[in-house]
Formats: sequence, structure tokens, C-alpha cells
Amino acid sequence: MHPIVARIHPALRTTLLAFLVGRGAFWLSRWIQGRDLATLTYGVGPWANSQTLVELANDVVPAADGHFGTYSMIGLSEVMIWLTALAIYKIIRREGLPQTADRAVWFWMCSPLIALLVPGSNWILGGMLALWALEFAGSNRAAWAGVLMAVAATIAPQTVVLFPGVAALSFRSAKDEFTPWVATLLPTLTVACLVLYGVLFGDAPRYIFDAFLVRENWVPAQIIQSPWDIAQIALGLVLLAFWAANLKRLPRSFALLSLPAIVVLLVAPVGFPNMFPLMIAAPIWAYLALFAQNPEIERPILSASLLLLIFAV
Repeated sequence: MHPIVARIHPALRTTLLAFLVGRGAFWLSRWIQGRDLATLTYGVGPWANSQTLVELANDVVPAADGHFGTYSMIGLSEVMIWLTALAIYKIIRREGLPQTADRAVWFWMCSPLIALLVPGSNWILGGMLALWALEFAGSNRAAWAGVLMAVAATIAPQTVVLFPGVAALSFRSAKDEFTPWVATLLPTLTVACLVLYGVLFGDAPRYIFDAFLVRENWVPAQIIQSPWDIAQIALGLVLLAFWAANLKRLPRSFALLSLPAIVVLLVAPVGFPNMFPLMIAAPIWAYLALFAQNPEIERPILSASLLLLIFAV
């Protein structure tokens, strides 16, 4: 390792290198496939207003030929993705070995699931806030964790799968009796109020209900006829096996963080977007990192993930 690189803090060094490789593969794939690099995916819910923000920025700097706002949103989205990777590193590093955190970040950044994080998506901001809420919950900042988790759930409803883990980490690390209840009740009440408002006034926040669709077809004979059904259920069962194998090896809060995301994968309809909860369930990447401690296992998995990422985009 070059002496200059060695002086960089391990968290920054690992996350920046993994970010450059993973997001580099993402954008290279879009360029190879001839896609417009300035195309944004406008999310659902409040984050859908990113289009308005882009148009506003284009008006502020008209000399940029209408691209200033677009590229500003892309840059902002990429910074938030890196901050998300940094949160994952800090969460896992606090509970395990540095090598586990390193591998977990590399697997996360090079996973084909990173293709879900297209600039402009509500998942980017919601995921970043949710993971920093986890970090704050585990480092005696439960009140901030509750605020961030409430905002995250409003923007990306799938982040509610982290509610049990945030509550567990808050009660474990907090030095007072009040702030853990803020981290537990504030996000829950926020989502409950949104849903109740939609039910009572007929203006249902559709993006909240659509985030938790449940598989309608449970007939085994029909499920086995769909390769994608089989693949999604098989992935869920493999992750469930990892969860059971590491139940006593990692903190109980990790079990509470990862199990809801795995359950969502098993019961949700087939679809790439339904795997977003896996992206924000940090312990799942710790499980994979522990499984791939041997370089002979780690390298093939990382290489295959990068190839799948390129094709997934």
C-alpha cells in the first residue's frame, strides 16, 4: 500500500475505493449500453420533487445548457451513496473486526443491488438516513436516530424494516431512559399518522402501501414454474441460513436488523425493487463478509458480483 494511501483513515480509504470501483462499474455499464448518463429516475413520495429541484437549478445557471441541475442531482446522489457506505462500515466496525467491515463495504458497493440506486431515486436519501439512524442508535445518540428514522420512513417506506433494530440499539447504548423511546416511538408514530391520514381523508399515500405488497400466488406447483420466483425464494432461504448460523456469533441487535428484510424478500412478489430492504440491512453484508473470510471464496464472489452489476444496470 502506498504510504500516502496508508495515512488515510481506514473507514475513508475503504469506502472511497469501494465507491470508485462499484459506482464506476455502474456508470461504465450505462455508457457501454448507450444510455443517457444524465437520465434521472424520479422517485416516489416527497423525493419525487427532485425533478423540481433539477429544473430550479437549471434556471439558476442557464448557461449550463439545461444540464447543471441534472448533474448537480447526480453528484448529490453519488455523495449520499458514499455516505451510506460509510455508515455501513461504522455500524459493522463497531460490532466486529475491521476486516469484516472492509469486506462488507466492498460486497455492498459491488453488489448488483447497487443498480437500484439510480440518481434521483428516493431510495438513496431514505437509505442513507436510515443507516445513519442505525449508526446514531448504536453510539448513544438515540434522539437523532429517531428523527432520522422518521424522515427516512417518510421518504422510503421500506426502511421500516429497520425499526426493531434501531429500537434495540438505542436501548442498549443510551445512557438515559427517555431518548430510546424517542427512537422507538417517533418513527412508528410518523408512519402511523401518514397511513391514518390516507385512510381517513381518502388521499392515501400510495407509495407507502405499494412498498409492502405481498405475494398473492402461494401455490407451489405454480411457483416452481417461474425461475425468478425460485431464485428470489432461494436467496431468501440462503440468507435465512446465514442469519441462523450467525445468531450467537453477532449481537442480538444484528438479528433484529436483518430478519425483517429477509422475511420481506420471502413474502414479497418477484421483483428487483423488492430487494431494497436487503441494501439497508447492514448485518446481512456482515454475514456475507464472515462467510467469505477466505480469499479463495471472497475473490470469486466479488468478481461475480461486479459482472452481475454490469448486466443488472
